[in-house]
Amino acid sequence: MMVRTGILKKLSNDPSIKSGVMTNVANDDLDDFLVRFRAAGKPVQEPSAGMVNTIEASEIARVPVADIVRLVLDGRLATVETGCEELRFRSVFVRPEEIRPAAQEVISEQGMSAKEVATQLGLKVMAIEHLRTKTDLDGQQFLKGVKVANARGTIRYCYAKEDVDKFCSKYVTLQELADNAGTSTKSVSVKLSKLGLEPIMDRYILRAKVFRRADL
Repeated sequence: MMVRTGILKKLSNDPSIKSGVMTNVANDDLDDFLVRFRAAGKPVQEPSAGMVNTIEASEIARVPVADIVRLVLDGRLATVETGCEELRFRSVFVRPEEIRPAAQEVISEQGMSAKEVATQLGLKVMAIEHLRTKTDLDGQQFLKGVKVANARGTIRYCYAKEDVDKFCSKYVTLQELADNAGTSTKSVSVKLSKLGLEPIMDRYILRAKVFRRADL
């Protein structure tokens, strides 16, 4: 996982080499990594209460070890302690409850989560996936997503705020139209139907009606 996330490098990056010595990590690189990893912590005789090594912290916080290592190296955890050097990788201790908030902060810096986008747009979270995977009349995605993978390779999507704002400038929900008009969604829906205006997607897919502002 640490090779995949770029923390450690293989002897060769040639994709045609699948096995053998060249797929290993140099001992010097491992030693350098351990020096950097341990340097991120405060030396202690014994870890403080609640502090555990990164492997145990991964099991408790349910965050990949390599992601925790990256948080330590990047100085994103408030409390990091370093114990006996003979413990090697297990000599660095962290506080599990600090991990998930720090990991979430990293994700937030990459963009808005699907839940955050759904809240801003007034839609269900499941609708964001449809907006990301389906295209409008111009053949472009309704909403662009940025693929983000953790150390285990689990994929999630983040959304740039400017892309979300762009979506809001092009599309509007039936609920927003009704709120702006101070009337019911049923009343607005009837008026739009009489004008022959159709939502961008079946309401059963999005669990809402969304229209192009340019059509209104």
